[in-house]
Amino acid sequence: MKKKLFQYLAGCVLALLVGLPAAFAQTVTGSISGTVFDPSGAAVPGASVTAINVGTGVHTPTTSNADGVYAIRFLPIGPYTLEVQAKGFAKFSIPQFTLEINQNAKLDAHVNLGTSTSVEVQEDVAPILDTTDATLGLSLDATAINTIPLNGRNFSSLTLFQPGAVSTAPTGLTGNNAIQRNAFNSGVVTINGNRAQDNTYTLDGISIDETQNNLIGYNPSPDALQEVRVISANAPAQYGNVNGGDIVSVLKSGTNQFHGSLYDYVEDQNFTANTWSNNFQGVAKTPYTQNTFGGTLGGPILKDKLFFFIDYTGTRNHSGGFGAASVLSAAERQGNFSAAAGLGYQIVDPQNGYKPFPGGIIPVTNPVVQYLINNPQFYPLPNHTSTDGLDQNNFIGPTNNFVTNDQGDVKIQYNLRATDQITAFYSQGIATGGSVAVLPITFPIANSYPDKIGGVTWTHTFSPNIVNEARFGFTRIRWDSNIPTDSTGAFGLQGDHVVGIPTPAPQQFVGFTFQGTSEVTGVGDPAAPQQLRDNTFSLHDDLTIQRGRHLFTVGAQLLRYQQNFTQFGGGGQLGTYNFSGQNTSLPSASLQYGPADWLVDRANSQAISLSNGFFGERQVRLAGYVQDDWKVTDKLTLNLGIRYEYDSPFTEVHDRIANVILGGPQQGLVEYAGSVPAGAPAGSFTCSNAACYQPTYTEFQPRIGFAYQVNPRIVFRGGYGTTSFLEGSSSLAANAPFTTAFSINSTAPVSQTNPGNFFAETNGFQVGAPGQSNNASYTAYNQNYRQAYVQEFNFNNEIQLNNSTSIQFGYVGELSQRLIDYRNGNQLTPAQAASLTAQGLNSGSPAASIPVADRAPLFNLVGENGTVETFDTEGVATYNALQITMRHRVSKGFQATINYTWAKSLTDTNGNFGAADSSGPNGIQDGYNIHGDYGPSELDVRHNLAANGSYKIPFGRGEIFGSHTNRALDLIAGGWTLSSTAIAFSGLPVTITANDNSNTGNYGTGARANQYRPLKIVNRSVAHWFGTDPSATPCQTTDNGVCAYGVALPNTFGTAHVGTERAPGFEQIDSSLFKDFHITNAQSIGFRVDAFNIFNFVSYDNPSSSVNNTNFGQITSSKNGPRTLQFALHYAF
Repeated sequence: MKKKLFQYLAGCVLALLVGLPAAFAQTVTGSISGTVFDPSGAAVPGASVTAINVGTGVHTPTTSNADGVYAIRFLPIGPYTLEVQAKGFAKFSIPQFTLEINQNAKLDAHVNLGTSTSVEVQEDVAPILDTTDATLGLSLDATAINTIPLNGRNFSSLTLFQPGAVSTAPTGLTGNNAIQRNAFNSGVVTINGNRAQDNTYTLDGISIDETQNNLIGYNPSPDALQEVRVISANAPAQYGNVNGGDIVSVLKSGTNQFHGSLYDYVEDQNFTANTWSNNFQGVAKTPYTQNTFGGTLGGPILKDKLFFFIDYTGTRNHSGGFGAASVLSAAERQGNFSAAAGLGYQIVDPQNGYKPFPGGIIPVTNPVVQYLINNPQFYPLPNHTSTDGLDQNNFIGPTNNFVTNDQGDVKIQYNLRATDQITAFYSQGIATGGSVAVLPITFPIANSYPDKIGGVTWTHTFSPNIVNEARFGFTRIRWDSNIPTDSTGAFGLQGDHVVGIPTPAPQQFVGFTFQGTSEVTGVGDPAAPQQLRDNTFSLHDDLTIQRGRHLFTVGAQLLRYQQNFTQFGGGGQLGTYNFSGQNTSLPSASLQYGPADWLVDRANSQAISLSNGFFGERQVRLAGYVQDDWKVTDKLTLNLGIRYEYDSPFTEVHDRIANVILGGPQQGLVEYAGSVPAGAPAGSFTCSNAACYQPTYTEFQPRIGFAYQVNPRIVFRGGYGTTSFLEGSSSLAANAPFTTAFSINSTAPVSQTNPGNFFAETNGFQVGAPGQSNNASYTAYNQNYRQAYVQEFNFNNEIQLNNSTSIQFGYVGELSQRLIDYRNGNQLTPAQAASLTAQGLNSGSPAASIPVADRAPLFNLVGENGTVETFDTEGVATYNALQITMRHRVSKGFQATINYTWAKSLTDTNGNFGAADSSGPNGIQDGYNIHGDYGPSELDVRHNLAANGSYKIPFGRGEIFGSHTNRALDLIAGGWTLSSTAIAFSGLPVTITANDNSNTGNYGTGARANQYRPLKIVNRSVAHWFGTDPSATPCQTTDNGVCAYGVALPNTFGTAHVGTERAPGFEQIDSSLFKDFHITNAQSIGFRVDAFNIFNFVSYDNPSSSVNNTNFGQITSSKNGPRTLQFALHYAF
């Protein structure tokens, strides 16, 4: 056996060494452990203990050791029974119970003397309390998942019912984030004050993360899931590469009986109320239909041996109606702009002494306009009266948006022999979306998100005390968003050639260069899509050894990321021409008519980005760990673990990496991986490694926990642990000259002798022309850029109230360090800004005129007003909470879980992504004093309540009420189940902002207002959330002695702290009513109606919080959606 063990371990080590790429797989199985006692309480060694999977009939045996302790590890989740046999003792059995993800079900066996083969059944032993570890989390099995009303059938919504979980934008869990794929951070829940991007999601132990934006790459169908478990804190050492929540999902499995289903969910505008914001603005409902349909099938291939499960889900969503566009009138197409002249526009020719055009007719010299006029099938004439007397909304046409999604899973379980079990799965999704535009030549964008995930798990038992689990997986997440489409078929990849625009490079996308003018609808498209190709490979091995009262877990994990992406900055791959009207107007005219410039081919600006194809970033993440679950006594278990992680710095396959030196004698110089490329700034040099920032080798993560069972109904648990995670941010591969964006502005007409200049589309883009700005953009990492580090600690008490109900309450704390923060590395200080003002200068003054003492830190690289997006890891955060959970398992048709969290979350940075639909600072106000932004985080929800439950109404034949009712009435009124969920939380923080008067060039929208005194809130309303007291009217200059807030003085930062006010809270109740109509004992047809926001509550959104906004304090939208009814039919066998 030792030889086999050595060979097996050697093979695993070899696989690691050859560098198989990997993602950190998480535990997706459960364990059963306990002690076998005789009637005197003495341990019984050598007892045969067998776990029997009720569905598959698979027997998993083990033997109790010298201390009478047994452990059966790596069991697929689901229903089990347990049998214990020992020589000289009667057989002992435990009836059916459900084993959950990462659960260690403690089941002690008390055998009696005798040799009888009769089974002794111990009732009510299904584990209610967690008596084995300090991990905090929530498990939802297939029954719970099925009963919870899910808008959009989004499995991610299930995480809302974990204590400490918050969604700052609850509607983000619906809509396209649910039915298509998670494409925005609003579709991710935050847990225990951590950023949403710090979660990790797995399916059968394999990552389903989209790793560049830290989003969910694949949304498994709820109908395919056996269980979802959320681990929020103090996970065992096996779990890593995460600072938020581990969301672990497991697919259903086949059993010895064939089982399956067909289902169809439908909703449309007829059963949906109008949104509050639409009612507020007097807008009618948008017509739409949504249909989600599919099926499942599972069963045996070889009874007791080989099983399969497959599922398919499809979604179709269509919304539409009529939309408006603005097109050139018939007269304007002939160069006649008399209608504009009649409204005060004075159209002249600056190139001809500002005289009117001959005959008042503007010549049509722009080749694009010529083509469009000659092809009215693509650019139609107006068909509707304009709303401004010119062109506004003068064309009405049909419009439509659509989303499709087709996805499915296949899972195979093979019980090869008693010592070997193999599980494999494959998942695939193809989600698309797009629209039909009023004007097809706006080339409406389309999205495509094909995903592929697969994994294999092998569990091998060397002996009753030594078991190994190995897992390999592959995840490919593809993201193609904002891709222009050509429904006309007339332009394709030759669009610019068709309309007569010279181009500097072959077209990569359909359409033609964007034509921008504010008075008529812009046509064309700049082609600036986002394209990602994420390949994640994973290898994971766990070896468990039972030795006496110790259960040791030794494991290693290897992750490899391949992150490929395109980068289109500036004007996009096809570029942009803008026509403001300045080149057919008098100098400094207040009214300028852009369409006139467009016809005569006089653009005031142009911009284009030259593509360098796909970038290819690579990273390896390694981890090793040891965990000892030590059963010190029958009542006390200690969990002692240590984990080590190494995250290699990101490299690029062609060494297209650059970093900016932020300090020291080389400040402002650029370092490049491999070699200095052509076009690099003077003084550039090569990096000391291929990543251009330094690796970290000190990521040790201790995990300590305990569980003490005072008596059969009371357990105290607590723990301390640390985790680390590298959150996504902008890439060093996007730096110049690897991305090349050009833009140039013309000189506006200023006098008779200076008529300015312009750009003609007939001449094409002036790439590299004198005076053109090469928008060399830079991103910089601090050389000691590191992954975030979080310390977690908790202490809680769990009490079993009865055989179905338990309550848990306790303290949860988290201390986060090294959080990613971003700022402008070229920011001035207020003193420098004031000095420039005193000299009559500003950041846009000629470089030579800027005194050395007043120059920005990276002046020599990007000038005085240039921006260098700089990422540091200096942020901190704290989270402290009281969390209470009451859980009632199914009893007499009723089950429920209620969570309440009272928490406080503070931070000095909300990160690169920020929180969805929040009103906090987006960026650091003073890049030299990040801790000046310390205050309530965007996730600071003080009171948070989440509940879900279901109740089988006891009416009908065989029930408490109506037990003798006739069959017809029973068919209609009997056997219904009601389920509901409730979410309510207090208002999010609001930071009072202002236009940036600091003149320092701070990054993002982090500028805050001045605060002079506390705000006195009187007569609060939707129109005046901050009330009508005079203190709620901001000062626009200096303090008037009354206002609470006002604009900051020039060359100063606002004095208001972060999060000084609060937005409205949130509340919503969803409900479902459903019933199964049995055709036979094994077949049924179910009907269901879901009512989302059943009472049509309005939870108001954040108020306008800028003191420069005339609508300061006004609320114009809601945070939740309208009441929506969804109907479903379901066939099961």
